[in-house]
Amino acid sequence: MTLNPENRRFLSMKIEKNPYLPLRLAFFIYDFFRLLFMLELLIAVLPLGNTSTASWFPYLVYVVPNALFPLMGFFLLIRPREYKAYISLYLAGKTIVIVSIFGWTIFSFKSIFTSTVSSQEFITILGFVLGLTILDMGSLLGSSLLKNKINRLAAPESGEITEGEEIAEGDSVPEGSGVS
Repeated sequence: MTLNPENRRFLSMKIEKNPYLPLRLAFFIYDFFRLLFMLELLIAVLPLGNTSTASWFPYLVYVVPNALFPLMGFFLLIRPREYKAYISLYLAGKTIVIVSIFGWTIFSFKSIFTSTVSSQEFITILGFVLGLTILDMGSLLGSSLLKNKINRLAAPESGEITEGEEIAEGDSVPEGSGVS
């Protein structure tokens, strides 16, 4: 692989300062620690056990798809304009997370409450899940703001011709935008 200017720019990992740098950093940090916390919660509820049939599979089923959130946060942190398409994926994923946690809470409330988990532990787990759901809703709102800001910055000003846009016959060309 040769190091052309495009590759060199990616490998430098220089973080763009605008737009909303603190918000992008918060997405990355929140999703990273959310993944760790939810994995710890999963291990507490479904311990691996000491049997020969114990498997890491349930944990991997959770971790692998949810690792995409911190990765999307990382790419949005370093290059928000280049990876702005990830924001829509982030929004869709967070919406699915919120709906699935809400559904899980409603449908498994009774079975978890009557399980071996004590009522105090159950209330603590439910409180953490509710807190994370509220934070997920906040990240959903924040990512919507970020998407709007990036789209506004990327939108061409009126009269400006973007790359790949063709001028139809009869259209006027603004002065100074001709080929030199």
